[in-house]
Parts: sequence; C-alpha cells; structure tokens
Amino acid sequence: MPLYNLSIFLLNVIFNVVSPFNPKAKKWLEGRKGLLTSLKHDFKSLPNNCIWFHCASLGEFEQGRPLIESLEAQGHKIILSFYSPSGYEIRKNYDKVEKVFYLPLDTKKNAKKLLDIIQPKALFVVKNDLWYQILKETHSRSIPMFLVSATFKKRTSFSKLYEGLQSKMLHFFKHIFVQDQSSQDLLKQMDIDAQIAGDTRVDRVLEIKNHVTDIKGITKFVDEKKCFLAGSTWATDEALLFKLINTKHFDGWKLIIAPHDISENHLDGIARKFQNKIIKYSSIERSHNKFNVLVIDNIGMLSSLYKYADLAYIGGGFGAGIHNTLEPAAFGVPMFFGPKYKKFIEAVKLVERKGAYAIKDYQSLESAFLEMKDQETYSKAHKEIVNYLDQNKGATDFILNEIRSYL
Repeated sequence: MPLYNLSIFLLNVIFNVVSPFNPKAKKWLEGRKGLLTSLKHDFKSLPNNCIWFHCASLGEFEQGRPLIESLEAQGHKIILSFYSPSGYEIRKNYDKVEKVFYLPLDTKKNAKKLLDIIQPKALFVVKNDLWYQILKETHSRSIPMFLVSATFKKRTSFSKLYEGLQSKMLHFFKHIFVQDQSSQDLLKQMDIDAQIAGDTRVDRVLEIKNHVTDIKGITKFVDEKKCFLAGSTWATDEALLFKLINTKHFDGWKLIIAPHDISENHLDGIARKFQNKIIKYSSIERSHNKFNVLVIDNIGMLSSLYKYADLAYIGGGFGAGIHNTLEPAAFGVPMFFGPKYKKFIEAVKLVERKGAYAIKDYQSLESAFLEMKDQETYSKAHKEIVNYLDQNKGATDFILNEIRSYL
C-alpha cells in the first residue's frame, strides 16, 4: 500500500501547512496531539469490550445515533470516534457513550496502538468513512465489523484508482447495510454482498417527531396563519426569501428563519436585509404579532419547529449542499431547496415524488411556492412524503436483528 501510505503522509503535511490559516485544520491537528497516550490513560478506567462506532462527522453521527441509543438501552457500552472536528466538537460530551475521541491518523503503527488500547468487541462504521490500516488491523484481530447506512455511486475515471483499495476494505466487513438498490447493485458488480436496510436517520427523525412538545411563543407568533419555515439558511437563501415575502403571494403567511450562522454579524445582516421588520426568538415574549418574520437566534430548536410549518425551505443548496430534509419530512412538510441536492438520496427521492421542489433562482422559488399553495397539489406532496418515510423506516431494527448474534 505504498501509494495509500504516501497519501496519508501528505494529508498530515497539508493539515500542518494550512492550520495557521484554517481553524478546522488547526482543531484537526490539536485534537490528535498526544491522542494515543491520552487514550491509553483514559481507557484504564473504562469498561472492557465496548462496541465502537466511527463517524466521519455530525451527519454520519445522526445516522448512527439510533443504533447507538438502541444498543445502549440494551445495556451495551459504547465508544465513539470522529474524523472531523465538526462532529467531535459538538458531540464530545454525548452522554450515551463511555468515551468520544478523534480517530488517529491512519498509519499501520497508529492502528496497532489504537486497537491495543480500546480492544472493542465490534466496530460499526457509519456510511463510508473507510480507513485501510485501521480496518485491516481490526479485521486481523477477528473483531466483527459492520458498515451501516452506506451509499455508493459510480466513480469517475480518476477516482477508479481508489476502487481496488475500497474493495479490499469492504471485504473486511461481516455485514454491509446500504440505503438503496443502486448501491447494492454497484457492490454486486464488485462481488460484494450487501443488504438494503434503508437510512437509520428516518427512524431518528420519526422519534424526534413523536417527542416534540410545544415551543414557547411560536403558536402565538404564527397566530393561526400559514407558516413558512426556512431552516439552516445562508445569505443567498435569505435574499430569495426576502423577495418572496414582499409579494402579494405571501399575504396570510408568517416566515420563521433558522439561519445556519447565528453570529451577531449574520443576524444583524438579516435584520438589515429584511429592513428591520423582524423579531428575534430571544425577544419573542415582547412582541408576537407586530412582525411577520421571526429569526431563531439559538441552536437546537430547528427539528422541533417543523411541527408548526406548512411549507419548508432547506438552506445550503446554493453552496456546498443542502441541510437536513428528513426533519421536515417527518412532519409531512413539502419543501424547497437549491440545486445542489443530488448527493443526498432522500432529497432526490422526494423530488422524484414531488414532495420537494428543487429551485435554481427566485423565479423558480416563486413558481414552486404558488404551485404548492394549491390544496390538491399540497395534499399529494404531503402524502408522498409520508409514504416515503413509511417505506424507509425500520432500518435500525433490521440492522440490529441481523447482527445480534455477533454481540
């Protein structure tokens, strides 16, 4: 594996070079300083034979979370590793596991030291964060490994260089659980068996929906009007929304914006963009009905807010990619989002079913909004979303039943 080992070495060099200018790279390096020594000390006081979950970042964690919490409820002890700071920093105090830690740089030496320290009884890798040396070492110790909520797509000619190595890594797993038929078919071409289990995040969002309670002040703000909820928005998204609310089409509607960035500078920018005709959630008790736009200036409320929504706008589709579409889907809420959605299988399926609309500019947003105001169109969209989730729920129980004998 000379080429792979060289790529890992270069990865470390790149992070060291860019870390003075890149906060994420800096955290990536800082989180791994003295990591194995620290883990050796910490694991002396932790239970033996924990089940190890590995997630690249926060999105993968949300996919693995239903499995983690189901196993923890059964009495299993769990440890959790992250590759990215964006996952580790948010979930480093997660109370359902014994320990949260960074995955060390994937060298042969580090893999051996890590497995000597943590000695798991099983490893779950969520989605597709595959690291050869760590997987090889885990496999060599006869520790059962499971890949869950995985998706696979056809590769370009350049990335086909990775297929041989990927095939070796996939053969290490006892079971591979994919989200869809196309992923299963692609692996079959590589002579790899996989089972279609669906997406465990569907179970997670349905669980959230079933436990949602009223949020203080929101009912009074909506005031029996229609509610358009915009989640995880960026500046481009907010500019489109401002145009929409200033048309006659928005009469009788209230807008709730939960921006991706809740820094003071960004919130001030939203206020200026909306000509200060907004109320922040932190001030909602002072005025419910004077404004038609509510800005959520906290983190953690969004998934529950969809309870109040008639329509949703999902941010990020004009940037790196859209944010969570399953959260509004759990409540059967039709939605709109920008053009960069095709790497998210659930978004693709919802668009195909006309439960979601992909937009490319303001005109397409306005057109989609008007179309969805038609009651028959709206009802069909709502029904398609509910049916999609109903057809894709149950992945958590399916996976646990399949691997029960290994635990």
